[in-house]
Amino acid sequence: MFDTKIVKGIVASNSIGFIHEVFSCISSGDVAVPLRNPSDEVRIKSANVNQIVVPMNKSGWMTAGFLPEDSDDVAQILFTSGTEGEPKAIEITHKALSDVVTRLNSVMEVDSSIREYIGVPVYHSFGFGRCRAVATAGGSFYIPAGGFDPIEISTMLRNGEINAVSAVPSLWRVLLQNKEIFGSEVEALKWIEIGSQYMTRHEKEELKSLFYNARIVQHYGLTEASRSTFLEIHKEIGSALESVGKPVGHTEIKLSDDNRIMIRGPHVAKTSVVGGIKTSLTDSENWLTTNDLGFFENGFLFFNGRADDVINCGGIKLQPEAVESAIFNTLGIRSGIAVCKIPDPLRGDGILVATTPEVKLSQESIYSASIAALSLFGINTADSIKFVQVVSLPKTDTGKIQRRSLTDIYLSGSGFEALQSNRPKSIQQYALPETGQQKELVKIWEELLGISPIGIDDSFFELGGDSLTAISIMIKMEKYGIDEDSCRSIFKGLTIREIADSKKPGYKEKPLNMRTKTNLMVNNLRFFLVLFVLLSHWSGFVFDRLPEYFQAINRLLFPIFAFGTPGFAIIFGVSIGFVIYPHFKESPKSLNKTIKTGLILIGSGILMLAIISMFYIIGRGEELSWTKVFVSFYSVLTFYFICLPTLYIWLRLISWKNNEIFKCLILSCCSFLLSVCIVDNFVYYEYYGLYQLIKLVFVAKYNYFSMLSGVFLGFAVGIYIYRNYESKKLAKNMLIIGLIISIVGIFLSFILGQQEQWWIRNKPVFVWMWVFYYGVIMIMISGLRILTTNYEKLGKNFRNGINICAVIGQLALPIYVTHSIVIPLKNLLEILGVNAILSIMLTLGLFIIAIYFTSRKLYSLYYTN
Repeated sequence: MFDTKIVKGIVASNSIGFIHEVFSCISSGDVAVPLRNPSDEVRIKSANVNQIVVPMNKSGWMTAGFLPEDSDDVAQILFTSGTEGEPKAIEITHKALSDVVTRLNSVMEVDSSIREYIGVPVYHSFGFGRCRAVATAGGSFYIPAGGFDPIEISTMLRNGEINAVSAVPSLWRVLLQNKEIFGSEVEALKWIEIGSQYMTRHEKEELKSLFYNARIVQHYGLTEASRSTFLEIHKEIGSALESVGKPVGHTEIKLSDDNRIMIRGPHVAKTSVVGGIKTSLTDSENWLTTNDLGFFENGFLFFNGRADDVINCGGIKLQPEAVESAIFNTLGIRSGIAVCKIPDPLRGDGILVATTPEVKLSQESIYSASIAALSLFGINTADSIKFVQVVSLPKTDTGKIQRRSLTDIYLSGSGFEALQSNRPKSIQQYALPETGQQKELVKIWEELLGISPIGIDDSFFELGGDSLTAISIMIKMEKYGIDEDSCRSIFKGLTIREIADSKKPGYKEKPLNMRTKTNLMVNNLRFFLVLFVLLSHWSGFVFDRLPEYFQAINRLLFPIFAFGTPGFAIIFGVSIGFVIYPHFKESPKSLNKTIKTGLILIGSGILMLAIISMFYIIGRGEELSWTKVFVSFYSVLTFYFICLPTLYIWLRLISWKNNEIFKCLILSCCSFLLSVCIVDNFVYYEYYGLYQLIKLVFVAKYNYFSMLSGVFLGFAVGIYIYRNYESKKLAKNMLIIGLIISIVGIFLSFILGQQEQWWIRNKPVFVWMWVFYYGVIMIMISGLRILTTNYEKLGKNFRNGINICAVIGQLALPIYVTHSIVIPLKNLLEILGVNAILSIMLTLGLFIIAIYFTSRKLYSLYYTN
């Protein structure tokens, strides 16, 4: 092949030595060939290698000049990644290497200050291209000894050692999963290049948001045509981020008649070598026709998968990468699952979903997410989908999935574990809608619950419905023409089938199921806790205006009044553990809507309180300093505002592996101890402006970590209730555990010499308080469990009372937010000259009227008038 040239086989290693040898080889006019080992006969014969070099395996920093030549002589022989099977040798010219570096450095606007962390092996086309680009610019690059490491990247950014990073999408996903390790050091990152693998728009936006100072470029290319297009992620927005960018320089892109991507330009390899025989890769007009499918939109090229990977299931064509992305988004993961086609005699192609042991989720979660994802593409036939678990996914050296090999593994009948026989009961009973009304109800529920697919034998509560979603669903159901009684029946646990059938002649209403009764129990518990909150915050105002002999009664009630705020934190955790956590485990994204709604509600309350507080300060004739402005934004509500977005972190930690309840209790203890430690060390420091607000968040009476300890206690109870809501022993177990814990709390107050604190109103939140009130809540759960279990046996008035309490309990958070405004608004009115009695009547009256009419409206929606 090369009669006079030296064809040097260089044993590949991710090292400075390898790059030094390749640079030296190319600069001297010889041909460089990466070998997998010194006896790599396939590559040695294919490329006619006549010298072999084993470079020094050394990692670290390298600074080396590289001046590409503009000649048509062969500089390298590379081997394809093998996504189509056996790799083939590709001849790369000096001109091709030069053109790639010129276009790349022009797009990324690099200069000699670049110090790059190369996170991919430098013996691959992408990694070697980064070495050439940095060396040509006069910069330095770092080859990590242990491969791509987000912690190392964070440390090196913090120390000012690097300002550029390159990696493939699969590695960037690892970094994004651990983005909490990054802080202000992200500002130092100036350049990022992403390799040619599929990456979702959301992932690109997430990366752009994290590294907001960086020029971020992703390329599309092949071994035969490296970096054919560039997408400047830092510039683009919207749907353009789903593309692979545009060609730059002398590169041209077009599509063939069957939508295959065709490439032409000085960087395109012209020949491949197999067994010493050259084969042309381009046509007579120098166009390289790839096996990749694509389309153009607004000048951007969109990669549409490999032609031989496309799944044609009953006429519906699917791109495996798109299906995988939908599954990953539903499960909240980024790797460990692959999709490919398998033969299906009825539909042409069936769908294989392969998982690996790295996916630490239940089979039910994976199955549900896959069914939901495929339904987005119009695939609603569950029997066309097969599920297997393999030890690892077959991949090329560059990390691309070899889907053909995965199909071969399945067809061989060995090397995998079939998961289909282990489908959960709930999935096996999935039933498609049959009538027009059932289909419309399914459509409404799927849209508003954000779950797909929903079967007609699913009930509202089993799908994780809450009171706010219920209202939206009921309104839409009524618009569709379903009568009010049938709409309300979702709160009785009826399925879509039962709702649709409820007006048929001879239909008999079923008694409430245990899940519905447990929801009644939890909502009644929320009612009592928000009642305690109101008593604890307003009782002092009442008793202070009563005759002296009422003060003794007031003193006896102090332990109950102190129950409010800590108790509400615990019941907040109970609600999350019982309602939200089970669905978070199935789909972490299900938490987004809850957080968004909560932040809007609580944030509005905080803003109103701050405005009232600032007007109050001005009304008293005081100077409104920045410190006072920021402090105006602090209240107990601030904890819940911060707690909601951090829930994702805590729920992730709790759901990791097993022993969720034990982890909740440990986290509760750690949170309380951390609270004590922070308060002891920072309470006496004086801060100003924003720093004073931050101080209050962490050292005030109801500070973040102290309240979080109560939320974790509630988590544990909520998870326990969810696991045991059908158990007949739930009430008994709660009573026994609650009594024991309450007694422990009382003893702790004596052991710590704080027994007198029981009768003091404004006291710190002691550890024994959390313990005692935790036990009391369990006892309350026991009593409410007995009541709701016997719901049908109770008199009508008693049932109505339970229903009213449940409705108000569903409004617990809005009540908690709005009640916080009553007294501050009363104080402001007094400053403005309104009589004290009139001001409290106005503010308290407005609060009561708002709660009354809202509760009444909800009651009329939920229950028959």
